[in-house]
This record gives sequence, structure tokens and C-alpha cells, in this order.
Amino acid sequence: MSELQGIKNQTIIKVLDKEIPFFEDFTRKHGIVWPNDQKDNGLLILSASMVGFIATPYREIKLPVKYSEITFEHILRMYLYVHTYRKNDDAKELDVTSNSDDLDITKSFFRLLEKQLNNGIIRTYERSNVNSRTVIGKVNWIKSYKNILKRNNNPIVAQSFRLTTNNKINRLIVGALNKLSKSSSYALSAKNYLDFFRDVRNPIEKNGAKFLHTIVFNSNTNRYKKILNYAAMIIDNTDYSDLGSNTGMQSFLLNFDALYEDFVIKVLTEESHTQGFSTWGKMHTFAQSSFNSEIVYKPDILFKYLTEDPNNDYKESSFGVLDCKNKAHSIFKNADVYQVISYSRKLSAKRTILLYPSFKPKEHEVLSLDYDLFRPASIYASFVNIANDEGTEFLRSIRSFAKDVVTILNS
Repeated sequence: MSELQGIKNQTIIKVLDKEIPFFEDFTRKHGIVWPNDQKDNGLLILSASMVGFIATPYREIKLPVKYSEITFEHILRMYLYVHTYRKNDDAKELDVTSNSDDLDITKSFFRLLEKQLNNGIIRTYERSNVNSRTVIGKVNWIKSYKNILKRNNNPIVAQSFRLTTNNKINRLIVGALNKLSKSSSYALSAKNYLDFFRDVRNPIEKNGAKFLHTIVFNSNTNRYKKILNYAAMIIDNTDYSDLGSNTGMQSFLLNFDALYEDFVIKVLTEESHTQGFSTWGKMHTFAQSSFNSEIVYKPDILFKYLTEDPNNDYKESSFGVLDCKNKAHSIFKNADVYQVISYSRKLSAKRTILLYPSFKPKEHEVLSLDYDLFRPASIYASFVNIANDEGTEFLRSIRSFAKDVVTILNS
């Protein structure tokens, strides 16, 4: 049996006996269930949606992109679009410039950081309290007069502005550098770069992507967008082990399916020029048993959702139910169809759409159901091309996809 192979949307890793403590720790950290029957047979089965690499104390295991038609950089482009790309940005920011399968984002992070340091560190003015012998900044005259009476050496109490590296951009960068400093492979480089950011306080240690959304970019800071995407991914998706001889070795995991869902949601909300798309923050009750146990559900995207619909006995409803399926080569799978039918029935939907990735322009398809049994009696499949290399073509593809979804909803 090979070290790693994919089968039916799964990646199977053959675990060495000496790697069992590492993978027990690894699965616990990532919330991955490792059944005893797999462990007893020296196997770990992961979803093929996980892309990146796992560095055990004894080897590095690559988790490749599940589609041969795209590379890891196409996935990074989707991450950049979701977290930092804005409508007025240059489309070239979304160019895919390499066909490499290199999954080591740390090297790219260091390369971009070196470039930006050469162009100048982002500094901002920060107000600080100072005590001095001379009048500077905004003086607190009452406190200063009391200090003069006390004959203090530095009696003037004031607030002044100084340039500092302590800002949101650098807090995210330092958070990534702090994490990389735990790696035996990158510790020296990370610590050397940290010397440039000694003023930075409260570096971001978790939820990097969430923090990234709070940063407002301008013409001076736009050049940091790509490096901050790498920084956020390092904070959120890298892991280190304290087991074995290679303490601190790096692993990197990115959930492609979860990213695809976030990507489609942003495309529809920002590129469709249509109001009404929404998502739920938490699960809703689908059904309740006589023993008070609940079955819950959460559609990916809803269109024209109402919490109380007078045309549906004042229960919740949604004109459209849309579900993201990162399954480019297998549309209208039985489980997906049953799932979306139940969601649509529950919400009295008029339109049901499954949203798939593709690697070329593709017209939407329709699955027709028995009209006497199902409402709606049609399930649509719409496709978004994620394989364009040029940013301009990529934007044209996602806007065409958004237009197609709106056309289906309005048909």
C-alpha cells in the first residue's frame, strides 16, 4: 500500500508505528476523529478537502489539491478574494503566476516580507504620555505645575505623537512570525524579522482571517494585502508538534470545502448586484422527537429569507435555497439531492440551486423531479469557473456565475 492515496473524496495515510503518538496529538488538536479500527490498522483517513502538508517527526506528507485541473495557488487566490480583495482593486492582484504544487506558504511569506521591508515598514503615529524638562505636545499644566513645585527632574507632563510600528498590519505579521519562531526550520529567520517590529504590542495569535477583515487598506497599505493573507493562514492553519526529535516541525492544513463555501457566499453577495442573499449564524431546528431531542439544519445560502411568512402560516420561509458543493466531477449526487430537497421543503422554497466549481465556462443544468411529489420540481446546478490564471478572466467568470444564479432565481 502506498504512503498516501486518495479514494472517493478521501485521503488515506499509512501511519508508521512510531508516528502514532504524533497523530494522536495531531488529530486531537484539529478536532479530527480517529476511530480505533483505523488506528489499529495503521491508517488515518482524512477528507480530500484538506490541502497542505503534515510534517511528522519522521517525514513530510503532502495533502494535494483534489482537482488536477488547478494548483494550490488557485486556492490561495480564492482565499485572497474572500479576505482582502475589494471591487476597486487591480485585477492583477488575482493573477495566478505559478503552476507549482509547492504547499510551503512560509517561503512565500518570507519572500514578500523581505520585499516590503525593503520598500518601507508601515508605521503610524501613536499618542503617548511623556515626562520631560521642556514643553512638548499637549501639556497637562496642572500636573506639570505640581511636579515643578515638587522639583521633579522631568516636571512637564504631556502627550505627544511618535511614529511606531504598533498597528494592525504589523500585529498580524508579528503573530505569524511568533508562530514560525517555534519551528526548527524557520526560527532563525522569524526571529531576525521580529527585530524590525519591537514596538508591536498584542500580536494576533488566533483568528487571523477574522482580524484581517478589520483592516482598512489605502493606497499606501494595499501592497501588504497578499502578505497579510499568508500571515492569516499561518496563524490559523499551521501547527507544531513537541513530539519526537524534530520538535517544532510545521504542518499546514487548509479546508478547501469550507473556503469554497466562503468564496461562493462573497461572490453572490458582492458580484450579483442583487439584494436578498443571506446566511444563518447558527443551526435551526428541523424536527424534534418525542424525547425532546432535535434534528438541526443550516443551508449554506438563502435568498429572500423570512423569519415569519404570512403565506406560510407565519413560519420561516425562503424563496431560494442554495447549497455549495465542492464536487466538480460528480453533480446531483443522491445525498446532496435528498438534503437540498428536505431544506427546500422545510422552507417552502420556490427555487433550489446546487453550486459547483468548474474549470471552464459551463451552462447551468437542471434535474427534473416528479411534479406530483416534489415542490419545487426542479433542482438547478450552477457552475463557477475557478481555473482562470488571469485575474481579469477570473473576475469575468465569477461575475458570469453570479448573473447565472440570479437568472435562475428570477426565472
